[in-house]
Amino acid sequence: MRRSATEHHSSSLSRRAVLRGGLGLAVLGPAAMGATLLGAQPVRAATALSGERVWHRRALDVDATVTLQGLGKDECDAVFAALDSDFAAFEALLHPAHDDAPLARLNTDGFVDDAPADFLNLLSIAGYMADMTGGAFDPTVAPLLALYDRSFAETGAPPAAEDVAVATRRVGFNRVRIGGQGVSTMRPGVQLTLSGIAKGYIVDRVKARLSSMGVRHGLIAFGEYAAVGAQQSGEAWSVPAAPGNAHAVAPGAIHLAERAVATSSVQDRAYDRAGQYHHLLDPKTGAPAHHYQRVTVEAPTATEADALSTGFHAMPVDAIKAVMAEHGELAVSVVTQSGATLRL
Repeated sequence: MRRSATEHHSSSLSRRAVLRGGLGLAVLGPAAMGATLLGAQPVRAATALSGERVWHRRALDVDATVTLQGLGKDECDAVFAALDSDFAAFEALLHPAHDDAPLARLNTDGFVDDAPADFLNLLSIAGYMADMTGGAFDPTVAPLLALYDRSFAETGAPPAAEDVAVATRRVGFNRVRIGGQGVSTMRPGVQLTLSGIAKGYIVDRVKARLSSMGVRHGLIAFGEYAAVGAQQSGEAWSVPAAPGNAHAVAPGAIHLAERAVATSSVQDRAYDRAGQYHHLLDPKTGAPAHHYQRVTVEAPTATEADALSTGFHAMPVDAIKAVMAEHGELAVSVVTQSGATLRL
């Protein structure tokens, strides 16, 4: 039977409790990842319409914005200062180019003995999402992605089938073990990428930060979107149906209130002009998934939405519907290869 890292992580909570509860237990910050959010100082919520202020930063090579309503200048400044600290901490923790970050150490050495709580929590949730999708979402596709990157950079062509087969044999989140403060991989050559879940996790952690500081009306955009309540007017927040994607097939907007949404498209990182070869790989075959051009998932958390919008690319419609039926609270739309939009 398939086993995930979640099953090896010491916890009496249910898997869904690990996912939902784990996103708001630890405070962000460079000093002590994993401290309680109660340490954050709440701001005073404004009683009258106080206008709108927007915080911006680039992190993990992605633009991040946080829009706040219903707070005065001093309150917003306090929140913005906390956000500066939080995003700097996550940049240090999760940026793939930082050689001393725990992910880089895990991929190089095969183990990390002193992993920060947020890193362990993120990996545990990744294991849950791997099981939830039957392995369609799997961070251990890193060797496959590296193979495609290298092949197209050096030759302009996809890798040889035998090389894909070798790399695919290294894939499987059941080869990741978490225990205490440590994490290890159980086979040489197993490596992880968190690009399909890290931004969603950060969005959820930032949402927890905003809520802890008394924010009632906010929108976080960091590749994924999450809403803190509705707008101060009572209306839902409106976000693009295909954020940042010039190849969007279906126009329109998604309306959020206390939920999150993420979109993954084959054109986000295509190796060829036609989009036949791209970063959304099927972990079981090692080949680019070709069920859809784009997948959008609305969920209670951005972590779920991010991981599922990635994993669902490797799943047919019936399999996606089965996940929706079992777990609930999901809304999914896909754009098929023919350009048709299906709302599941």
